[in-house]
Amino acid sequence: MKTIYFESDKKLLSLCRIIVNENTYSQNILFGKIVTGEAFIDNKGRSEIISKFNPLCVDMETASIAHVCYVNEIPFIAIRSITDTEDESGVDVFESNCSIASKNSVDIVKKILELLE
Repeated sequence: MKTIYFESDKKLLSLCRIIVNENTYSQNILFGKIVTGEAFIDNKGRSEIISKFNPLCVDMETASIAHVCYVNEIPFIAIRSITDTEDESGVDVFESNCSIASKNSVDIVKKILELLE
């Protein structure tokens, strides 16, 4: 690989932007950088990651999926549902946000597939 970064497929990214612009969602839809690592992040690690990469979120899965797509020359885009934040976290927050966040992601994926047909 020429870089340590995986970029979203430009066509899929363009379709996502069209979908978000043409539809209304009850939660914010953001486009940007995700940082992936192999460990849960504590407050010290969070500060370091933010200062170095300034991502929208940190997860433990996206890069592995992106890498498999890259190796197999499959177009890639990550659509993440964020159920908790640094300011709002815990089981209650997860429970209250999980359903709607998941529905938004499913809706976007379905609309992408419809546009690709």
